[in-house]
Amino acid sequence: MSRLNPGKLHVQFAAGVTPDGPLTPRCYTLTHSDSTGDLFLTIGPEVDRKQISGWYTRLMRDEVVAEWQEGENGPALHLSCHVSGGLAFGTAGMRYRIFQHELGLALEALRFGDGRLFEARPELDQAPIWIHFHSTNRRYRKTERWGRLPNIGFGSWQADSSEGPVSDVERNPIEEPIVRLGISTCLLGQPVRYDGGHKLDRFLVETLGQYVEWVPVCPEVEIGLSVPRESMRLVGDPYAPRLIAPKSGADYTERMRVWARERLEQLAAVGLCGFVFKKDSPSSGLFKVRVYDQHGNPSRTGAGIFPREVMKRFPLLPLEEEGRLNDMPLRENFIERVFAYYRWTEMLKNDPTPGGLVRFHTAHKLTLMAHSPKHYQELGRMVAQAGSLPWDELVATYGARFTEGLALLGTRRKQVNVLQHLMGYLKNHLSSEDKQELLGLIEDYRRELVPLIVPLTLLQHHLRRHPVPAWVHQQVYLRPYPKELMLRNHV
Repeated sequence: MSRLNPGKLHVQFAAGVTPDGPLTPRCYTLTHSDSTGDLFLTIGPEVDRKQISGWYTRLMRDEVVAEWQEGENGPALHLSCHVSGGLAFGTAGMRYRIFQHELGLALEALRFGDGRLFEARPELDQAPIWIHFHSTNRRYRKTERWGRLPNIGFGSWQADSSEGPVSDVERNPIEEPIVRLGISTCLLGQPVRYDGGHKLDRFLVETLGQYVEWVPVCPEVEIGLSVPRESMRLVGDPYAPRLIAPKSGADYTERMRVWARERLEQLAAVGLCGFVFKKDSPSSGLFKVRVYDQHGNPSRTGAGIFPREVMKRFPLLPLEEEGRLNDMPLRENFIERVFAYYRWTEMLKNDPTPGGLVRFHTAHKLTLMAHSPKHYQELGRMVAQAGSLPWDELVATYGARFTEGLALLGTRRKQVNVLQHLMGYLKNHLSSEDKQELLGLIEDYRRELVPLIVPLTLLQHHLRRHPVPAWVHQQVYLRPYPKELMLRNHV
C-alpha cells in the first residue's frame, strides 16, 4: 500500500461544515489523479457529486466516499467503494483487490485532512470503521469491519482481531465460480450513447447480474469519442462495411479495428464466458444492423465493427443481443451456453486430459441430447477415441462441435425425449400410479400446458428417492444454471 504524501493532499471544506465540526452530517469525498498522484478530499454535509461526475471518474469509479454515523455505541465511520456495476473499468475481483490494498491510504488521507476534528475529539480514533463494497457480483457485495484507525497501521494495514467477527460476510470467503460476461456499457445504465442517454436493461443488471460479473465495453467512447457525439452508421459492403459519421464524413473504421484488437487481448486475459451486445448499434450490434448503400438506402444485413472482431478472436464464445434476450427460448439458450462455456474452460484449465474430456462429456450427455441428438452421437464417438487422437486437434474439434450443438434450440420434442430417457432409469422402481402421474405431466408439457420445470421437478424427486446410476445425478441437464433465474418456468 502507498504511504500518504501530505503535500499531495488537497483539502476543501464545503458550506455547512468547518474543520471543527459538526460530526453529523459530515461526509468525505476522496478522488485522485492518475497522472500526478494528487489526492482531492472534500469534507461537507453530503457527498460532493460534482467531484465524482467527471467522465474519467465515472469510468474508473475509484473514488472513496465516507460519512460519520451516530449509533447506540457512539459514532462509526462508514466508507463506500464501487467494486463493479455500471461503467466501472476492470473486473470485480481486480477492483476489490485494489481497494483492499489502497484503503489504508484513503483512511490516512481522511484522518490527516480532517485532523483538527480528530484533535478536538480524540475518541473518534477509537470509532469502528465499516467498509461497504458495492458490486453486481454477490461474491464482492459485502460489508467488512476494519477495526479502528490506530489499527490501520498506515502502510501495513492488518485486521483488528480483537474486534471479533469481521461482519456477517467473512473477509476471506470461499472461492466461488466467477462467470464473466462482456456487455455493451449502455445496457448497464451508463449514459454513454451518442445522444448522452443509456439503454438500461433491468433483467441483465438486476437478475442475471446477481450470478455473473459484467465487464463493460463501449467501443465508441473507448476510442476517445465524447458523450454526446455525432451519430454513426455502417456504409458500403455488408460483409466489410465502413463506420462513418455521415454529418462530418469522418471514417472511424480503422481506428475502431485497431482499438478492438488491442481491447480483445485485454479481454482474453479476463476470461470472458459470453458477451451481450446492444442491438442496432453500428459499432456494437450483432445481428441485422443497418448498412447503407451508396444511395443512402439501408438494408438489415450487417454486424457492428466490434462484434466482427470479437467473433474472429473468440469463435466459440456465446454471443447475443439484449433485444433477442426478451425471447424466453433464446434467453435460456444463451445463458445455458454461457455456463457450459464456463465449465468447458474450467476443464481445459484444471483437467486438460482425455480423462477430463470424458468426464466433461459424460456430464453433458443429456444436455447435448436435448439440443441435438446428432451432435450427441457424433461427440460420443469422438470421445471414445480420446486417447488416440492428438490432444490439441481433439479439443479444437470437440469444442467447436459442442458449441455448435448447444447453439441449436432445445425443442419440446427433444426435451420430452430426454425426460423419457431419464424416466427409463426408474421403470423398476415406480408404482403404476407414480408412472402415470409422471407420464401425464410429460404429456402436459408436450402439449404446452405446463412449463418444463413441472415434470422435471417430479422426475428429480423420484431420482433422489430411488437407486439410479451415479452419472445420472451428475447430469448438467438437471442444473444447467442457477435455478433462481427460473428459465424453465415459462410455457
